[in-house]
Amino acid sequence: MEQSSDRVTELFVTNGPGLCRYLRSRCGSPEVAEEILSDTFVAALGLAGKGRGDEVNSRWLYTVANRRLIDHWRRRTVRENYLRLVGPNLAND
Repeated sequence: MEQSSDRVTELFVTNGPGLCRYLRSRCGSPEVAEEILSDTFVAALGLAGKGRGDEVNSRWLYTVANRRLIDHWRRRTVRENYLRLVGPNLAND
């Protein structure tokens, strides 16, 4: 396992800054980009903890990060739609 987590650490050092820039350019928010970057590497460490850290590479990181960003947009859209529907009702109560 230590070897797997060392691999994830190495990937973080070599890919973390570029992946963060990519996420910032996609979402426009440094805070969201950093949160997704963190979630991505937590997922990578999770695989490493299961002895599957050798499956983690740059492409895997970008794929997971992109999927997490899509999930973020979906949650935001659902939340905004909900507030749009319920918001006026709350103001009238």
